[in-house]
Amino acid sequence: MIHLIAISDNSEKLVEYAGRTCYNSNGAGDYVTCNNEKGNHGKIIESWIESKHDSVLEHASATFEITCSRSALAQITRHRLFSYSVKSQRYVGEHDFEYIIPPSIDQDPDLRERYLAFMKTTKEFYGFLASNVKKEDARFVLPNAAETTLIMTGNFRSWRHFLKLRLDSHAQWEIREIAKEIHSELQKHAPIVFKELT
Repeated sequence: MIHLIAISDNSEKLVEYAGRTCYNSNGAGDYVTCNNEKGNHGKIIESWIESKHDSVLEHASATFEITCSRSALAQITRHRLFSYSVKSQRYVGEHDFEYIIPPSIDQDPDLRERYLAFMKTTKEFYGFLASNVKKEDARFVLPNAAETTLIMTGNFRSWRHFLKLRLDSHAQWEIREIAKEIHSELQKHAPIVFKELT
């Protein structure tokens, strides 16, 4: 569902250096020597986050490749402080599109059977349309369940905001699952910035 493509090297070191610059506490100003020599690296970053001095988090960023439904895509792109690139249904044929099955449907045998039948019919009709009109018009029959792929890039401040909202128990199930995976991956690379957010 998600794949981390890129993340700032030594991201927490970068955050620390940016923050120390604000207080003129980088010594000679050599980024290379900003390496947690005093052993308070984590406490410094935590204190900045707690005091809402989280603009320093904007210097580090991460990029993910996400596979999700078009329904989840609509929710994700509401977060306007990110950069997005999304697979085009206008130029890419969707004759055999993959799709997401919500758990509430997947767990009910009758609903699942009807759902699969609907998707089969939709694929057939899309194929018929795509052979008679441009893909940009045939795509109008594609369902919100259709899978898509997007690249999503944001700074750490934006990712923290996204995760706080989308890890919430009231968030829709698919975007919450995406947020859990992203959070887990970011914790591996920046455990201080992305400690438990819920």
